[in-house]
Amino acid sequence: MEKIIGKEDPDEEAVSRMAAKVKRLTNKDQQEPYNQPFSLVEIEDIIRYLPNTAPGADMVYPQLVKNLPQEWVEVLLEIINIAWKSGCFPKVWKAGLAVMIPKPGKDTSKIENHRFITLLPVLGKVYERLVKKRLNWEVEKRKILKDVQCGFRRNKSTIDNLVCFQRDAAYTLQNGLVMIAVFLDVDGLCFLTMKQTDEEQIEKEAKVKNPLLNYLPQNSQEMVDLALKCKDWATMHGACMRSKINFSRDQLQYAPFAMLPSPFPRDLFEKACRLQPLINELMFSVAINDEFLLKTLERLVDVDPFLARLLRIYRTVLSEGVGQDIFLGLIRSDYMIEKSQNGEYKLSMVEVNTIAAGFGWMGPVSGMIHKINDLANYVENELLNRIKLNYFAIQQEESTEVTNPTVLFVYVRYLHMNIVPEEVLFAKLWKTYTTGEEIFDMINEYFEKNGINWSYCVGAKSMTGTFVLSELDADEHIPKLPVNNALEAITDGMHEAWMHYQSSYKAPSSVIMIIVEDVSYNICDQRFHEFELAKKNPKVRTIRRTLTQVGEQGWLDNSDSKSRLKIGETEVAVIYFRCGYAPEQYPTEKEWEARLLIERSLAIKCPSIRCHLAGSKKIQQILSKEGMIDTFLQSQTEDKESNEKSKKRKDDILALCDTFTGLYSLDL
Repeated sequence: MEKIIGKEDPDEEAVSRMAAKVKRLTNKDQQEPYNQPFSLVEIEDIIRYLPNTAPGADMVYPQLVKNLPQEWVEVLLEIINIAWKSGCFPKVWKAGLAVMIPKPGKDTSKIENHRFITLLPVLGKVYERLVKKRLNWEVEKRKILKDVQCGFRRNKSTIDNLVCFQRDAAYTLQNGLVMIAVFLDVDGLCFLTMKQTDEEQIEKEAKVKNPLLNYLPQNSQEMVDLALKCKDWATMHGACMRSKINFSRDQLQYAPFAMLPSPFPRDLFEKACRLQPLINELMFSVAINDEFLLKTLERLVDVDPFLARLLRIYRTVLSEGVGQDIFLGLIRSDYMIEKSQNGEYKLSMVEVNTIAAGFGWMGPVSGMIHKINDLANYVENELLNRIKLNYFAIQQEESTEVTNPTVLFVYVRYLHMNIVPEEVLFAKLWKTYTTGEEIFDMINEYFEKNGINWSYCVGAKSMTGTFVLSELDADEHIPKLPVNNALEAITDGMHEAWMHYQSSYKAPSSVIMIIVEDVSYNICDQRFHEFELAKKNPKVRTIRRTLTQVGEQGWLDNSDSKSRLKIGETEVAVIYFRCGYAPEQYPTEKEWEARLLIERSLAIKCPSIRCHLAGSKKIQQILSKEGMIDTFLQSQTEDKESNEKSKKRKDDILALCDTFTGLYSLDL
């Protein structure tokens, strides 16, 4: 027994203190079940379910304990009961054997690239499990723990807390409340006493932190007030969605947004912008390569019913003849910023969206949440004097009066006394439809007349981005916010397609049709596209239809052999899909028939079935292979192209290839 318990137990004084403490805590409850000696039934149950783990320093295996004769189990029980009664835990049962396990693919010379596990004696585990089982029973019976405590409790897990968090977050959003969540991640705690401070590494990590966090108020009430103001601003400026929990067409709630802009490398942002035209060209080249699309995707027909139906429509259109050679590509590229082992950052492509590439409004307005618009107006001369001495941003808006002339408003935002006021710089009546070039010429004429230097103009900054920064006196960061003209760019494309159709096919009353879901939650993002189109050209009319409604109301007018798509008696010039990219959006044959009807028509599609298929994951997986992108974007080195331009194109193609991440095929 002495050999098992150990000779080097705690000293007599420590044992006396522990015994006195145990006696003090239990002298009133000696007859309680949890203070009684352990029974043979209890220890046999614990031994029966011992996991077959590695032994501790004593080299006693769990299998050995499981096969102990009855009399030896009784001896072990007696030892444990002596320890239980005295309040001591045998020291040799607490001695652990530390083992270092290297992490796969890591530099094993560094201690942080190992996992530590401690192998404890099995006999000590038997004792611990006996005590734990009693404690758990007593704690649960008395309901000592809160329901939110899920760790190490029977029939509870982390999933319980995640469900509660989701419920509380939804309730918070629905009722316009503030929810604060604290996530604690103790990283590498076991190395805190071993690892020396790496000042260079700490400096690198500090550089990627958001410096704007330093501007947040320390007072909790000020923080709540700021959050409420941001939510009100978002609600009143259209950064809203319909609730998915308590849906109502008559109610909106603000969309989730980050209070502060997140810093990211400017060079990567500029690189993404520079490469986007090349991605557009790549997607176009893939979309018109019928042989490549069919060969690549037809192997998936047996395992992907949704793709199979899209391919059936594609083949049908090819066999009958494509109704419209022109298609509109509104393409969004999604990236992650990847940090390499040497600490450098690079762009990694997540996907290219060729259908329903939305957030033309939600993207810019999420930057707008970061500006104060409520300062008094100044006379023109004073305003001009201020913007001549500061960096400023401009934004133009057009409004149509009853008599149909267009009024162009040019707003200016500038830094003044640590705030960013917004003022009307000038307004001008414009009786005809204005192009972007004409608007620029008009603004440039005003600048030259009043001696305003374009070099001080930092662009049309998003209003939300500057709101919070202005509130936090972080105005020096406002010029760093990137310009987001997604709404203008998307609607420019839609308007250009409409202009082409109505002039080419003599259809001045034709409309732009937006294909929407039966229930649209992201309604503000969709509606602002319509509003922006109306501002660009009041003659453009938009209608919203579901695929089901197209199936019920749509037909092809072949009176002039053009297969014009009509919804009722309204001719459709352009079709913008905000729906139709997922299997559940085709619940019946009617929706599939509507999609085929659209593809057969003369209308300009965004996207066409070709472009839709070109954006599939399988295509992206094939394009990520070496040499595939260059196959579609052959470097043009003809004589009519200068060497410098040719070299730039080659460099851009290489940069684009570098953003594509390798994807694993699921082919057998």
